[in-house]
Formats: sequence, structure tokens, C-alpha cells
Amino acid sequence: MTLRLLSLFLLVALAMFADDVSAQAPARSNTVPQESNDSSNMAPEEETDIEVVEEYVPSRQYAVVLDPGHGGHDLGVRSSKSQLEKSIAMKLASAIRSKIRNKYANVTVHLTREGDLERSLLRRLEFANSKKADLFLSIHTSGGFSPQSLPVDIFIPGNSTRASAEEWVALNRPYKNKNKLFAKSLSRHLQSVVKGRDIEIVASDRLMLEGLAMPAAMIEPLDLSNPQDEMLIENDSYINQIASAIAKGIIDYLGVRDPAPEPEESNE
Repeated sequence: MTLRLLSLFLLVALAMFADDVSAQAPARSNTVPQESNDSSNMAPEEETDIEVVEEYVPSRQYAVVLDPGHGGHDLGVRSSKSQLEKSIAMKLASAIRSKIRNKYANVTVHLTREGDLERSLLRRLEFANSKKADLFLSIHTSGGFSPQSLPVDIFIPGNSTRASAEEWVALNRPYKNKNKLFAKSLSRHLQSVVKGRDIEIVASDRLMLEGLAMPAAMIEPLDLSNPQDEMLIENDSYINQIASAIAKGIIDYLGVRDPAPEPEESNE
């Protein structure tokens, strides 16, 4: 009897010990642990220097009218070496057009005459207005009886009071301030080319500048009565410098951005 009680006591004690151990053991879970979203415990990402190049897309198209003065039987000024104003004006206008056309796809340049043709003043102005141009520039040369160098004149429309042509004159009045800004842009870019000569902006009542529904100016960058200018005119390089300066003055006034340079090809 005593042996049975002792065996029963041992069995009860072992059962109680097993229950106690099971209660203290950590519960196992079948759930997969989730990654923490706490970025403070994450290693910082390495920064890479990647240059983002913004592609330039022209915002609009521009139209410019260049007017090579004279032409045909109208010779303009003649130098002592028989250089003609009509020919120099045509050479300058063509060079300016080429420089703009080759670099700025969104700027169209029209000439009031192609080649040695005579055009009336009215026809030139009507042509410019028909193109709904953003800008008009008439190109001439100066000349006189004195060999002393004349200043580079940039003419802009003045305050004409001709009552007989009020409607005609009124077309350019809304562009009074823009005329000045355009002339200043031309002057700024010509300064480094026409060294030793003054550049004057002159408000003028010339018919050439009236009746234009756009900013307008007339420029005389060369003096055919001056021996020094006569020599320079024979040098195509100087004509090219004048044309480049005028082209830059036009583009600067219009606010057209230079196109992005073409990426260089890798030799790797």
C-alpha cells in the first residue's frame, strides 16, 4: 500500500513539473517577420552626381525683315573706289540672314529684295507688314563730301506730326519704346567692332521708318566717304564682323536663347 502511494505521488509530481516547463517556454509563431519602415535605422543611400540637361525647346517662331537699301538703278552712295551702297547693303543683309538662319531654327529672315532689284519704299513697307514681322531693319551706308569719318547712325521712328499721313504714322507708335530697345541692342553689339567711331541713336521722321506695325530701325554701319572705311570694306572679314554684330543685336533683342551645343562623341 505504501509503495503504491509513493508511485502515485511521483507520477503527479512529474506531471506538474512538465506543465510548469511548458508554460515558461516562449511561444513559436508561424508569422514571417515584417521589414521595418523606420528609415532612421537604414544605411544612407549613396548620392550620385547626375547632371540633368534641360533640352531647349523654342517657345515660338520669329520673323525678321531685313531691307537692303537701294537696288537696281538706285545706286545709293558711291565711294571714291566706285564701291556702291546698294551692293554693300545687299552683302551685309545676306550675311546677317545666313548667320541667323544657320543657328536659330525658330527665326525666319526675309529680305525686301533678292539680288540687284529696285523696290519702291511703299512696296518694302507693305512686304514687311504682310509678313507680320517681329522686327524690321533697313541697312544702308553713310557718305558725304568730307573724308572725316562719320558716326555710325541708328535711326528709329520719331514723333512725326504729319496730319496728312496720320493713320500711316500711327502704325508704329505702339512700338516707340521697343524701337529704342532694339537700337540699343544693335549699338551694344557694334561697339567692339566699329572702334574709334561713335554710335548715335537718332529719332527721325524718315518715311522709311513710318508705316511699320513692328519695332523698326535703320542702320548705317559703314561710311563710304571715309578712306579707312573704304579699305575695311574691301576686307570680307570686316564685313563679316559687322554682320555678326548686327545678327547678335537682333537675337539679343528678340530674347532668343542659343541652341544647346551638340554632345561630343565618345572615343571609348
